[in-house]
Amino acid sequence: MSLYDLIQDPDKRRTVVDDSNLVLEAEVRSKGFMVKTAFKVVKGIKPGFIPMAIDNLLDDFSQQLDPHYATWDQGGRSGTLEQHFVKNGQTIANDLLSVTDHRADCQVEHREESLQKTAPRSDKAHHNSHAACG
Repeated sequence: MSLYDLIQDPDKRRTVVDDSNLVLEAEVRSKGFMVKTAFKVVKGIKPGFIPMAIDNLLDDFSQQLDPHYATWDQGGRSGTLEQHFVKNGQTIANDLLSVTDHRADCQVEHREESLQKTAPRSDKAHHNSHAACG
């Protein structure tokens, strides 16, 4: 069973979201004043936003983690999954960043399209990148 399939169970998903939120909060506590302040402002303006954002990213993140999980699983589960993820941390981090980068690109593109309603673009590259954001 894939990680994606596992997190479709509501109880497991809630546990992953809650644990991820705790890890994120611990990471923020180790940062400087500006990061701590920005995090506190976001939490204050919209309570529950951070867990909601984690939940929103979870399906895409789990799909990026699935190949790494499968490699560990099919490799006889040598060591713990955590050890496997730490050993492959840079690759995994890049895979997870590709999710947020893609979403940011799509948001920028959506804003550009909204601004250009009166003068739509017809170049092929713009059209192709829009198809990927669908």
